[in-house]
Order: sequence, then structure tokens, then C-alpha cells
Amino acid sequence: MADKTIGLFVKRKNVANPVIKELQAELLLYLFEAQVMLQAMDNLSNYKLLSFDAQVGDQKCQTRTSIIIDLLGKDSNALQTIPTIQNNLKSLITKIEKQLLIFNFEKLKITAEIIKTFKYSSMLDFMNAYQFSLNPPKEFVLISLCLIIKSSPEDLSKFTKISISREKLAKLKAWAKIELCKLSIDYEKKLAQTCGLIDEQKILTQIELKPFSSDFISMTALFPSFNVIFKKMKNKEQPFLQKKIILCQCGGILHINTALYKAKNQTFVKTTIDSSIKKAIMVIEGYTFNGSWEQLKILQNLPADAYPVSSLLQKICKCDTPTAPINILNNIEDIILACFVQHPQFINNAEINFQHLNLENSKFKAKYDYLQNVIGCNIENMSTFCISHIYASTIADVLKEQEELQKQLGLPVTNK
Repeated sequence: MADKTIGLFVKRKNVANPVIKELQAELLLYLFEAQVMLQAMDNLSNYKLLSFDAQVGDQKCQTRTSIIIDLLGKDSNALQTIPTIQNNLKSLITKIEKQLLIFNFEKLKITAEIIKTFKYSSMLDFMNAYQFSLNPPKEFVLISLCLIIKSSPEDLSKFTKISISREKLAKLKAWAKIELCKLSIDYEKKLAQTCGLIDEQKILTQIELKPFSSDFISMTALFPSFNVIFKKMKNKEQPFLQKKIILCQCGGILHINTALYKAKNQTFVKTTIDSSIKKAIMVIEGYTFNGSWEQLKILQNLPADAYPVSSLLQKICKCDTPTAPINILNNIEDIILACFVQHPQFINNAEINFQHLNLENSKFKAKYDYLQNVIGCNIENMSTFCISHIYASTIADVLKEQEELQKQLGLPVTNK
């Protein structure tokens, strides 16, 4: 069976006995990946974090967000190591480009001698023979995978200066999603070992990995992993922004509120927003509406298959006496965690097998049961807060994006 070890960061099959044309194609893919990684590092250095907001299909946007804010945290030296890795990448790019010119596969006159010269038992042997290798840190692999998934074919062609067929690019993106899913699960497990209690460690390390789709693996319910992420954020004093779209009973948008929460004494406390701070932050975006997503779709005239994303909501409230939802729960941590316990997006249609894990009488199970009964934190009842997306950004970028949206909709700005 072929060994899946080919690729700078997108793993693909190690082709046996490759022909000359396949050797050239692989070199071009390595060149393409190297250029993508250079761009990813440049985006990270300049805090262009929305470029890493990749839609993978495994409902682990919160995990990737956590990795990115760790990467840019005060105890990380990632930004300091980027110049060295970029220089290594540029050297690799120069080497590949030189070999492509020397080989000039299109103009080679195919003879028995030429075929012998380019005869390798596998693609890996070929890459090793010319030392086309680089082992970047996993975190930089992750942001590169995010960028290749997030970027359009046109953008990829623009910053790599390499033309990849749409069919090949679709395969690269599909393989990239698999790698990104695996890296995310690895992160969740390791984080549980440092920040989680024994119960959480048992769930994240012993629970069976279940097929998600073709070659995908995904944990069952995502609450255990996000609970650990929340603990890590409190330990490291990593703040988060709650971006809340508040809707009237008529289904129209009333306000878009942004609140900043900082960890203090192991508790998240709302604090004043300082838009001048340039740092990576987790953004938790969602809705507050006294009803269900199905009802809101009808009121907003959205398609029946519309998914809860903020860009779809364009109708604003024009009521003489607007009716805003009344939030009876103020514990932001319980509200966020309740979304992960109740929302189908984060449950993955699977339950935690507490009996199998011998956790039926645990404190973790008691907390889980409590959060299941918090009112208004799912798409059936959005009256408290229902999460639609989690991503990494900066305070300045979030406020700028919010201001542009509110100008577009003709809404007042409310950040409190």
C-alpha cells in the first residue's frame, strides 16, 4: 500500500514508479505549497486572521481559533521564528525552480537513457534524492492548511503565481481538510492533558473516533473539548469577544452588540473594549431572538436550507415598538457552554457515553446535565444566545467589520 508521506503540508499518496510528467507535477505542487506557506506566515505576522477562517466541515472552528490565539499569545515565540522559516522556504523554492529549469520536462527528448535517469521506485525516493524537504512546526502547517482551504482559486493563483487545475485544487483542498481535522483533534487531546480534569481526559482520549465523512474523523459531542479550551483561556488570561445580533420579535435586526470578556480569578468578566489593542482574540458570534431559527428564516425571507450565518440577515426592524428578547441568564460562561451542549452544530448527532466511561455520577456529568437545561441556547430557542460561528480576529477588525455592516443596514453602533 502506498505511503501517504508526500507533500510539504498537504499529505497525498506516494506514487510508485512515477513517470517524468508526474515528477514535474509533484515539484510544481511542492512549489505551490511553499508559496502558500510563505503567504500564511505573512498573513499571521500582519494579523490578517480572517484568512485562516476555514470551513472544514468538522465543526471545529473553535479549536482552530484556540490554536491561532495560542500561536500569537504572549508566551509564544511564533512571530520571532517566522523569518528563519521563511528563509528556509525561499531556499527550497529557489532549489525547486532551478531543478524545473534544468529538467525542462516538456522539451526533453524521451530516450531510454533519459527514462533511466528519471526512474525512481516512488515519488518519495525522488523528493529525497534532491532533498526537497522541510519540516515546519505543526502550527505553521495548520495555518497553511487553513489558508489553502479558505482562499479562492483566483487568490491562490495570484499569490502563488502558479496555475493549478481546478480538479487538482479541489483534491488538495479535500486532503487539506482531512489533515486539518486530525491536527485539531491532536490539539484537543493534548490540551486536555494540561488543562482538563481526569473526567475530560478520559472522554477526549478514550472515546471512540467515529467516521465523519470520507476519511474524516471527529469526536462525538464537542462540549468536552471546548470546556477544556475555556479553562485554558482562563489560565492564560485570553479574552474573548461576544458579537451578538439582537433581533426583534418581527425577525428584523435591532442591534449588533459587541462585548469584551476578560478572565479574572478564573471567571470571565465583561470589561471596556479598547479598540487600539492589536492582539489575536477569539470572537464568538451568534444571535438573540425570541424564537427558533426556522421561524427566523421565514421572517427574514431566507431559503429553507439557509444555515445560521450572520451575512444572510439583511432585514432590519421597522416596528414602532420593537420587542427585544429578555435575557434572564447573565453567566456568560454557562451561556457559551450551554450552546455546545445543546446546539446540533456542536453535538454532531452523537451523545457522550457516560456509562461506558464510568462517568455517570461524576461532577462533569452533573455540569453537562445542568447545561442541557439552560434556556435559549440552541436553534430551537435562541432567546438567550445561540452561537453561529467562532473565529480568530482582532478587536479593531471586528469593530471595523461591524461598523461597515451597520452602515450598510442603517443601524446604530452599540458596543456594550
